[in-house]
Amino acid sequence: AEIRPGFIEVPVNMLYKYDFGPVQLFLKAGPYFAYGVGGQVESNGIEADISYGSGTNDMKPFDFGLNFGAGVDISNFQIAAHYGVGLANLTPIETANAEMKINVIGVSVAYLFGGN
Repeated sequence: AEIRPGFIEVPVNMLYKYDFGPVQLFLKAGPYFAYGVGGQVESNGIEADISYGSGTNDMKPFDFGLNFGAGVDISNFQIAAHYGVGLANLTPIETANAEMKINVIGVSVAYLFGGN
């Protein structure tokens, strides 16, 4: 089976910048909180919407975890990467060995209006 969940995530990160003149390096870390809002599951060629809730076939809707990241500011441009480690078990199956956790790798490129 392939599961593609969709979550709205709210990160609460602390950020520390190292200033090297025109270039600034930064590190960020902190918790995140997320809520499931959609997604698809595919099994044996059959595709269906993910249902969130507390039923026996529902994926648990609340997720939380930790974010870690780093990046660089050059003039008004920013390039960053982060990794999110999910800590909540989201599986609907109530057995001792069933576990489903979300882990995310992200890359971003941004233009900062007004400078840094």
